[in-house]
Amino acid sequence: MKSRSVIDPVINQFHFDIKTKAHTFPMLGQIANLFTKKGELSPAWLGMKSYAWGGEDIQINRLDVPPLLENEKPSLKVLDNNQYELRDDDDNLLVRGTVGQPASQNGVSMFVSKIVAHPGLNFTVIRYNMMDAVDMMLKNIKVAESTKDTGIVQISYMSDDAEETAAVANALGQAYLTASIQARQANDTKTLEFIRGELPRLEGDLKQAEARLSNFRSKSQSVQPINEAQAYLQGSIVSMQNLASLKLQRTQALKLFQPTSPQVQNLDKQITEQKASNQQIQACFDSMPTADKQRTRNSRVMRAWPKPSTCAWSTRHRNCRCVARARTAVRISSITHCVRVSRPSRTRPS
Repeated sequence: MKSRSVIDPVINQFHFDIKTKAHTFPMLGQIANLFTKKGELSPAWLGMKSYAWGGEDIQINRLDVPPLLENEKPSLKVLDNNQYELRDDDDNLLVRGTVGQPASQNGVSMFVSKIVAHPGLNFTVIRYNMMDAVDMMLKNIKVAESTKDTGIVQISYMSDDAEETAAVANALGQAYLTASIQARQANDTKTLEFIRGELPRLEGDLKQAEARLSNFRSKSQSVQPINEAQAYLQGSIVSMQNLASLKLQRTQALKLFQPTSPQVQNLDKQITEQKASNQQIQACFDSMPTADKQRTRNSRVMRAWPKPSTCAWSTRHRNCRCVARARTAVRISSITHCVRVSRPSRTRPS
């Protein structure tokens, strides 16, 4: 829940890597702000429009700066006619632009979608490095399982803005679902590609087995094995299919893990046990008459592999199941949306 794949999209959505603060007159500016609402501009006290007196608002949707300007505090000055300019600490012009239009100059590009302020007001603008933005956001996030082993997770986010608090918590939950779906889809895609790659080989083995069985039946004028051989045939087919499945799993696992990894070693152990089971069945088979053994052996090899049409259908069916399964994340079936609290919390998560 606190991984970069979840946090980064939320930071970009709410522009938490950009921080703005209007210049206020000491003490009087804070008092004036208590009687105003964001977006409803209050008249400047004593005509001092270079300070914020309440209701000021600015929305910067994008701000890209060179690495040297990250975490610095350039100043954005509001001009007439919906224009603005951004200057560094040495009062050097970085970029000049118009509200609602992209601006790019001196290696700085930005897009300001809204400014509600008197011309002449200055905003301190900070473009945080993404890692710093992530660290700051993590300090305000608390994720806890409400009841052990239930899969119910509670997400808390602390902010001075009540509406934003609920919106961010909901966005975190949605971002987690999205990241989980994408990860599962990527894994399922790799599995499907592996299965499709194995189909040509399986088809070739099947055709060879069918040819051997057909030749033997033509020579021996036999159609079906006897009852004793039939019983062996059923058990042997299941055993061979299990062994083939384990080998396929091992081949796929080697693309992700080393031969000495626990995952591959566990498959090797299962393969060894399955081979021992096959040997026990083979011992019983060796006591059968020669003709019955040859007839049953050909039938066993052919039927131990699924038909290509079945393989293709299974692959398409698996694809459908993978997509459907990827629509939900692990242990999460739904999200209960957060709502704004009636009273602010006095504590922050440690």
